[in-house]
Amino acid sequence: MSERDAHMLNLFRTLLQSVIDMVLGNNGNVSLKELDNYVQDDVFRYGAKLEDMHKKLRQALDEQVSGLDFVSRQARFLNVPLSP
Repeated sequence: MSERDAHMLNLFRTLLQSVIDMVLGNNGNVSLKELDNYVQDDVFRYGAKLEDMHKKLRQALDEQVSGLDFVSRQARFLNVPLSP
C-alpha cells in the first residue's frame, strides 16, 4: 500500500469514527462500547429464546411422530389398512 493510500485510509477511518460518534451522540450520548454490549446481550438473549423454542418444537414433533407410530402399530395389529 502506498503512502498516499495509507493516508486516505486513515482519513476515511477518522471520518467514519466521527460520523459514528455523532450519530451515537445524537441518540442519547451512547458510547460505541455501550452499543456493542447492548447488541451482544440482545443477540445472546434472542439466541436463548430461539434455542428454547427449538426444543419445544422438537418435543412437539417427537410427540406427533410417536403418536403416528402408535396409530400405525395399532392399525397393523388390528389388520386395518391406513388410508393414504
